[in-house]
Amino acid sequence: MKQQFAESTIYLPLNDMDLPTLDEATLTVIYKQKAGEALSVAEQAIADTRQAMLQQFKAHQKIVTIYPMYNYNVPARLKV
Repeated sequence: MKQQFAESTIYLPLNDMDLPTLDEATLTVIYKQKAGEALSVAEQAIADTRQAMLQQFKAHQKIVTIYPMYNYNVPARLKV
């Protein structure tokens, strides 16, 4: 696959990236955004990271994920 689509292939090592997890801080950001409330600096950083990752995901027509299977389940980092 990498050879066939070499010009448009992007390797994104999610395991090595500092991705926001679905925790209390992230849920607070989501609820505040839906309510139209102002975000703190730390919350804005979480929102910006989530938005950048979402835009990068939406920008591609084909997405291939390669990850180990743990008890036939998707790793938690990919569930957020």
